[in-house]
Amino acid sequence: MNDYKQMPQQRQNMQMSGEHEHHEKSGKSFHELMDCVASELYHGLTWHGVAAPQMYKIGLRGYAHLHTYNAAHDFEKLFGMKTGEGGLLKILEDRLDYCPDIDSSDIQQTLKFKLSSPADLKPHFEAWCNSEHEFSKYLTESVRMAASVDMCVYHELACILSAVQEEIMRINILKKRMEIGGYAGHDLATISRHLHIHFESHPEKGLDFDV
Repeated sequence: MNDYKQMPQQRQNMQMSGEHEHHEKSGKSFHELMDCVASELYHGLTWHGVAAPQMYKIGLRGYAHLHTYNAAHDFEKLFGMKTGEGGLLKILEDRLDYCPDIDSSDIQQTLKFKLSSPADLKPHFEAWCNSEHEFSKYLTESVRMAASVDMCVYHELACILSAVQEEIMRINILKKRMEIGGYAGHDLATISRHLHIHFESHPEKGLDFDV
């Protein structure tokens, strides 16, 4: 049975404690929040990296490209290989002399993630959207605190938050589009084709796709 509600342990803890409604009062120190953000990015690149081949397996290549893009994006935000300026880990080390403690305890479970058929897409996208909403709450709190800590770190966190908010918007647009077609196989194949063409022909546009 697929675990569509799987998410990092820190998100589960937040939900169980009721802090998801007022996450700005989490009581975490700034370093603890950086641990959470780094862990979320690490989990994200792993989860998207696992989801991509699962989409290939069920014949939705465009959806696979979507996950591949997000995996690469999370990797870049964490490690910053393309820009040469470094990602969050390097910035925190350079500016604050701090190396985040990444929680990888749930990675083994993530690696077991499976999609059996296109019928799995609805719960998959719902879980994806819910997970990003929780991440955005950690990021929002982090951005607020970073403003009084270091402006370079603040800028980097604000960029990550903006990207997560964009991701949530695009997931919701895609969910609405799939709902119009009732998650029917032919319609999903059409959407997948549009996504495939977009990411193959216009990768520079990122999530700015039209389905």
